[in-house]
Amino acid sequence: MSVQTAEELKAIFFDAYDGFADKRLKDISRDAPFIVDDRNKSDFDARGQLFMWFCQMFVTVEASHRVRLSLRGGVPKSAGVTAWLREQRAEQTNFGTEFVITPENLKALDDLIIRFADITKKRYDTKAYKFVVPRVYKSLGVLKKVLEAAWA
Repeated sequence: MSVQTAEELKAIFFDAYDGFADKRLKDISRDAPFIVDDRNKSDFDARGQLFMWFCQMFVTVEASHRVRLSLRGGVPKSAGVTAWLREQRAEQTNFGTEFVITPENLKALDDLIIRFADITKKRYDTKAYKFVVPRVYKSLGVLKKVLEAAWA
C-alpha cells in the first residue's frame, strides 16, 4: 500500500503516533509535526519540562514520499553519527539537526541505527548515553517500520 498523498501519510502517522505533537490538533490537513520518540512521564521533570539529556525526535510530512526528521535536545554524538548526518546533507538549525527521508534513502536509516548503537559499544563519557542511545535507535527503528509500511 503505497501512499498517494501527504494526507494519507499524515493519517498513518496520526494513527501510529497517537496524533500530532500538539494533541489539540485533529485536522490531518494541518502541517504539524509528529512526536516519534518514545517519551513517557518519567522523561519530564517536576516543572513538566523534558530532561536536558532527552533526545527529542519529530517528523513533519512534507509530501507523500518525503518527511523531515528533526533531532533535538540531547542528541547522542559520535564521529559515525556526524559522518552519517553529513552524508545525508543534514541541516543544523536553531532547533536541532534535520534531514529528509524519502523512499530512496530509507535504507540508510539502518546505517544510522547501527551508528547510534555503536556509541555504547565502546567507552563513552556522557553517562546518560546508557539510557538515551538505546531509546534513540529503537525509536528510529519504529519510524523506519512505519515508513516502510506506508511506502510499500
